[in-house]
Amino acid sequence: MMSKNNKNNTKPTEKLFKIRNSLLTDAFKIDNNRTAYNLFVLLFLCIYLNQAVRDYLNHGEVLADLKLFKKSLDNVQAALLTWVAYFCMTCLVYLFFKIWAETRSYLRPQHTSLWDLFWLSTTVIYYIFSFVLVTYLITAFQLAFLSTVLVTYQQTVSFLKVHSFIRNNSPKVIGHKIHSEDKLTLPKFSSYFYFLCAPTFLYRDAYPRTEKINWKQAYYHLLEAIAAMFVMTFVARTLIIPSVQDFGKVEYTVGKIFLHIIQNTIGGCVYLFGGFIFFLHSTPNLVAELTTFGDRFFYDDWWTCTDYYGYFQKWNTWVKDWLYCYIFKDCRDYIFIGNSVVAKFAVFVFSGALHEWIASCLFVCLLSLPKTAVLNVMFLFSISLGMSILCTIYSIEYFAKINAPLENYTFTDYLIPRFLSCIASK
Repeated sequence: MMSKNNKNNTKPTEKLFKIRNSLLTDAFKIDNNRTAYNLFVLLFLCIYLNQAVRDYLNHGEVLADLKLFKKSLDNVQAALLTWVAYFCMTCLVYLFFKIWAETRSYLRPQHTSLWDLFWLSTTVIYYIFSFVLVTYLITAFQLAFLSTVLVTYQQTVSFLKVHSFIRNNSPKVIGHKIHSEDKLTLPKFSSYFYFLCAPTFLYRDAYPRTEKINWKQAYYHLLEAIAAMFVMTFVARTLIIPSVQDFGKVEYTVGKIFLHIIQNTIGGCVYLFGGFIFFLHSTPNLVAELTTFGDRFFYDDWWTCTDYYGYFQKWNTWVKDWLYCYIFKDCRDYIFIGNSVVAKFAVFVFSGALHEWIASCLFVCLLSLPKTAVLNVMFLFSISLGMSILCTIYSIEYFAKINAPLENYTFTDYLIPRFLSCIASK
């Protein structure tokens, strides 16, 4: 978002929305790229057919993955109700913003600061309450994995969108002269509602849009998203869960855990690309098609990277744009004035905390290496290994709490992962 020829220029540039496709959408229009994609699909179908025959001969069932998928959607009704409630609560933000803005125009100048402080405090409380509430609901309703993903995703998206709307429009309200003859112009609710539905985290009163919905493309992205979920479910059932499901029942050593991490690198690689297809390609493109949203540049060519700095710049551009506009710029221009290094660190801390909250992790490496094929392969392997560590350790912790539960929890038990206690007790 900053000019490559003017890196020292601290003046930020606004993101320009324009009609464009995602990189893979255009890449798959080329026959050779489409053939390579089809070969990967064929390879998976062969692997799945082999596993399905084995499941039928050993257990008398073929679609065992559907059972796991269904189990991960336990209590999905509560998750959907929570999703709808959060969406409605997000819509109410527009009403409260309008009340703040219009009432402010009629207040005396000495009262506006108190009025602004009240609503600023209310906004901060709303942010904290939204995170606390969704955590409580997940625990209270005992939501399964995919149900939890649905709720946390909606809450996180709502938070990012609400902050963007408030941050974009509040300067206009604050800059408006009180008791002025010029009428304060606020965004229409239709613009806000479209923003809530569109696949972007940066608020604008209007976006470039396509002329009509391409239903064929929409159905394709829907099937692609379902296939990505199915592939990740298959990998979890056949690779990751069998390697750790007895943790807490049988003895596991550090060496054995390390071996499972290496073995699950293949699964980590599948989760990396499967999660990318689902969260950053198929699902946002499906929503963009249904809402006729024109700018579909949700990611860049991260698969060509050889370092983590470039990877995080290209992996998720719509979140990166939000972090740049509302964390980096505000920290650099208003909090740590002129200090870009501290502002970058603030972005890292905020992003890391948010990802940790949704059971993910960030790895940061500021070392920039030459762009070579060998280093690219090594980098992709390191990403796959990182995904393997995440999948394996989180799965071990899950089964450790099921197979070796504690009767009376102490304060330290909430701080120390259960699987470490199991290893230490062997």
